[in-house]
Amino acid sequence: MNAVNLKDFAKPLPHPARQGLTCIYGAIPPRFRYGRVFWQTYNFLQESQWWSWEELQHYQMQYLGKLLKHAYENVPYYQKVFDERAVR
Repeated sequence: MNAVNLKDFAKPLPHPARQGLTCIYGAIPPRFRYGRVFWQTYNFLQESQWWSWEELQHYQMQYLGKLLKHAYENVPYYQKVFDERAVR
């Protein structure tokens, strides 16, 4: 059950029951509470904050290329604009 669903579940409960759920939720270790995607992102940010300027530029260009490719393949407007300007 994710946090949003837990909040929705807890809203109609009486205050003491909500307090009990809060205590239980707080007892869940952060590695389980926040989930895999959170920790992957956290670890990536911890590592990438020390990258050199060259590593940062390489990463940005790599993902800019992926974004532009996605836009070309999935958005007719960008496909038209790129084709008109011979952007590959």
